[in-house]
Amino acid sequence: MAKARLTLLHIVRSLLFVLLVPLQFVSSLPSRHLQFHRWTGRLILVLGVVLGVSALLLSVRPDGVAVEGMATIWFGCFLLVCLGRAWWHLRGRRLEAYREWVSHSHGRNRTRRVAWTGPIIAGFFATSPLTGLMPERFFGPAMWLGFTAAHISETWFRRTARS
Repeated sequence: MAKARLTLLHIVRSLLFVLLVPLQFVSSLPSRHLQFHRWTGRLILVLGVVLGVSALLLSVRPDGVAVEGMATIWFGCFLLVCLGRAWWHLRGRRLEAYREWVSHSHGRNRTRRVAWTGPIIAGFFATSPLTGLMPERFFGPAMWLGFTAAHISETWFRRTARS
């Protein structure tokens, strides 16, 4: 029961995180609504820390094999590092660096990961009657496939955007 509550906490906070981060990149928001912009920025950092910590706590005893726990630990730590760097740059008033690290925390850890991992997990669920694989066997590998695809797409996006 405690794990179900923690999972729900993680999912609800993830949704809020995904919805709020794009507001930090609306160029007119700080000039028109500075207090709201700052409030959402602080909330994003707090939500991100809650997400990272809840991911790590969920990884202690993953439902599936150790592969699932390793994936969640790796990307939970990455999220916390990104948010830590973002906060550090924000405290030093280096706003471009802050935006870059918030973008890393959002892009690699939320939007693209969900966009890749969701369909992969759905594919495993759809084929489970044929393969006989249960969620505890495919969830971890599906997460790694989704996370890796998200990282590759983010890297490709950044490299092609510069050129």
